[in-house]
Amino acid sequence: MRIIKHMILLLTFICYPAIAKQYTAYFGGRSIHYKGEAYNETHNLIAIGLKGVTIGTMKNSYKDQVYFAGYDLNQNTGHLTYGAVFGISHGYCGKNQKANSNTKYGCNTNKWLPLGVAYLSYSKFPIQPTIGITWNALVFTIRAEF
Repeated sequence: MRIIKHMILLLTFICYPAIAKQYTAYFGGRSIHYKGEAYNETHNLIAIGLKGVTIGTMKNSYKDQVYFAGYDLNQNTGHLTYGAVFGISHGYCGKNQKANSNTKYGCNTNKWLPLGVAYLSYSKFPIQPTIGITWNALVFTIRAEF
């Protein structure tokens, strides 16, 4: 937990207050998981951001519908934009929790989890191929700035 706090602080100093454009959007989402079982790898991500505040929805690795809100910290260096989205998500349950649960929602957690995705975009054009990294996957998506 201490390492995560230091990483967030470091990224805040590196990226603040750089927000490249007023609006951003993220679409799609394909992933490659690098550990574990057979996960969902098509995420149907739809997110929109205004001055860094980002909200959206997606199907997670367990095919749960997840809603999230966060802040997009980024820095543009010519044709590359790097950054991270940090926030909170709701709806994450997971296969193991569903199998071992007798709760109303089929999940033995309150479904709230922290969100953190570091990314790199090729930002020469308004429509940008993007690769992100999470705790368990590489994610490929489209980022748009306008």
